[in-house]
Amino acid sequence: MDNADIKHAIEMQVALQFVNALTEDQKRSIIVEGVSKQLANLQVSYNVREILEDTALKMAKEYVKLPEVREKIRHKAHEAVDLAIEVLIGSFLKELDSTVRSQYRALIKEK
Repeated sequence: MDNADIKHAIEMQVALQFVNALTEDQKRSIIVEGVSKQLANLQVSYNVREILEDTALKMAKEYVKLPEVREKIRHKAHEAVDLAIEVLIGSFLKELDSTVRSQYRALIKEK
């Protein structure tokens, strides 16, 4: 049993003693208030997240419709394709260079 477990056990014992000292009406009032707060927070958190997601999606859809944004997207796509082609060509050239050197070395060893 570590310190956190001991602390939790003491807190639970104190809470139990406190609750036992309350009247039934006080207990009921505390429970109702606590549950109401939890439900209110849960509902607000869900609604806010949903509203923000919907708003962000609508804004993104409108933004993408702008001609200058579409041109930027097209330009970035071209850049990405150009970079991919350059990488492929570079890889091909390195492999070709390695193959030519290897065959040249083999040819020299034969002589």
